Amino acid sequence: MLKFGAVVAAAMIASCGWAQSPADEVAASAKLAAREAETREFLMAHAKPIAAADAAYNASEFEPLLPMVKGKRLILVSEPTHGTHETRLENAKIVRFLVERAGVRTLIPELGYAEGLELDALVRRGVGDTDTIVKNDMGILWNTTEQAGMMRWIAGWNKAHPNDMVRIAGMDEESGTMAGPALAKLVAGMKLDGTLVARVKSGAEAADAMKGPAKATASDAEKKASADYDAALVDLIAAIKTLPQEPAKDDAWRSAMSVRSGRRTAEMRMEGNDGSDAGSRLREFEMARAALSFIAESSAPSVIVTHTVHLRAGRLTPQDKVQSVGYHLARALGDRAFFLGEEYGVGSMRAFVPTTGSEPAGMPRRLHAAIFDPPAPGSIAGTLGNAGPLLIDLRDPRDGSPWSDWLESMQATHLYPAITYDSGDATKPNWTVPADAFDALIYIPSVSPLRPIGEAQYVP
Repeated sequence: MLKFGAVVAAAMIASCGWAQSPADEVAASAKLAAREAETREFLMAHAKPIAAADAAYNASEFEPLLPMVKGKRLILVSEPTHGTHETRLENAKIVRFLVERAGVRTLIPELGYAEGLELDALVRRGVGDTDTIVKNDMGILWNTTEQAGMMRWIAGWNKAHPNDMVRIAGMDEESGTMAGPALAKLVAGMKLDGTLVARVKSGAEAADAMKGPAKATASDAEKKASADYDAALVDLIAAIKTLPQEPAKDDAWRSAMSVRSGRRTAEMRMEGNDGSDAGSRLREFEMARAALSFIAESSAPSVIVTHTVHLRAGRLTPQDKVQSVGYHLARALGDRAFFLGEEYGVGSMRAFVPTTGSEPAGMPRRLHAAIFDPPAPGSIAGTLGNAGPLLIDLRDPRDGSPWSDWLESMQATHLYPAITYDSGDATKPNWTVPADAFDALIYIPSVSPLRPIGEAQYVP
């Protein structure tokens, strides 16, 4: 049976129809709420308490994961939003456990290829300063003390195990993050025409300022800068082909293709709903293809840490036109992939302050601590409440038992976006079948916002 991650971002569900829901959602919600006590009993019977995320790392609490991941080529670890402190800390502990006890030697984060190279140079060769790179070179989602802490631990492991290092490889296809500037930095030291290198750098800076390709409302100067960058990327890819075969050539090729694909994705999304579907399909496919190439390059297991939207089940409804990264990876790897989801109850997250439409053009988005609404009644989070933190084994025994029936029936999970949060989001359940969603689940009852590196507190 294929396993998929399935907590989907709210905005994406609204625009693309990615959620699976019963015909009568109100009646289904009421039925789940009425069965909360039974659901809680099922879940708690298969749960093991784990320490709070802020507690010191203790490998023994994750020991139940070891037989679950034995023989797997890939472990996928999701976070339902990119905004919570406890989720990032828990992910760092899980990565540490998988490195120490399960032999994982490749970490695949949701970053562009050249960004991944920069982190890889940091943790394997000690190039650069951790806080500076994480804060300035990885984009807003990575500017956190939690990510810096995970990089420091991996660097420490590599220093202690010089013949058994952990590699970092970015799989993402992005046009509006730091992937472009990272590519420009990468090619600056290569034997390429100086004018071409300057064009790539200029284009990357312009694209980063615009957060992607020029939109229809962009100025003529912005549209020209965007077109010039696209032309520079085409010329760069052609120039890379002429270089002698060596690792630097392969790195430059992968990075340039990643950035170009990210720009194509963004361009498609500007064309309305159909274009958004096409762009999302391209991004998910290219991310999965990159991940599979990294997995194939090592005989040791790999771990992906990413937003759950990328690990969701594919094509759940006739309206769903987008197959996720998880869909592609599960088709390629089958039972050799293990899906570890995360869910949480109440608290707050780091999010962009909602816009009013009256902000001055070019004004940077501000961040605040968005307070969650209570989770939907009857949802897994609503049922578990303040229990935990917990590690729950969701593997389906397929034996006709009440537990198996629950795993194979429609349930409601949280529905949080990546870095935006609107009032009412938590009351909109995302419907999924647990047996087709996760092999195991981490539940955290209360969460708080990520901690930025060297910045003031979030605005009110």
